[in-house]
Amino acid sequence: MTYGVVTICRNAVDTVQRCIGSVLGQSPPPAQYVVVDGGSTDGTLDVVTKLAPPPPVGCEFSVVHQLPPPQGVAGIPNAWNLGLRELHADVVVLLNADDWLAPDAAETVLAEFAAAPDADLLVSPIRIIAETG
Repeated sequence: MTYGVVTICRNAVDTVQRCIGSVLGQSPPPAQYVVVDGGSTDGTLDVVTKLAPPPPVGCEFSVVHQLPPPQGVAGIPNAWNLGLRELHADVVVLLNADDWLAPDAAETVLAEFAAAPDADLLVSPIRIIAETG
């Protein structure tokens, strides 16, 4: 069973590196990782393309640029759809650029789907952590 991750971002220079690192550090790594940028102007793309850790062997990493109107359609739902069109995996993980995965997230999710092969959706708990810790 393979999984792919879509992260959407716009002006997320302060958080996107942690997000990407949490995805690329999973065991097993994703088969695909797509980052959709919604027109960042704060250096987010530099982080995504130059400073993020290199993808592990077997992980196809790509960046999709969301075009603003009139060439494209702006907005969060459109960004998710752009990323989803790129994925060819059994399981899809959606992750915002200011979020991150726990170190065992992929292993846990894949085990849950293996235990319930008829399941179409898995909703996982989240923890909200304030900037103060």
